[in-house]
Amino acid sequence: MLNGYLKLPKESFLTTPNHVWENRITFTPRELHELLGVPLSTIYALCASGKLKAFRVGSRWLVHRDGLYDFLQDQIDSSIIL
Repeated sequence: MLNGYLKLPKESFLTTPNHVWENRITFTPRELHELLGVPLSTIYALCASGKLKAFRVGSRWLVHRDGLYDFLQDQIDSSIIL
């Protein structure tokens, strides 16, 4: 099961039974906070540091779906799984 998660194709990334996220192209930090269960301050810090590929529109941060996918894949690839 874990191998299937590690090889999740981009096309099916964020596909959920209730279809809430699958039509989204960009996400706000608050949406990522809800989606990932990570503190909002951590999301903002990742955006500001460039670790999470994000861009600003006015004063708002937005994260593209591909940037989120790449970030999560990098985190999974760099973690140690016991």
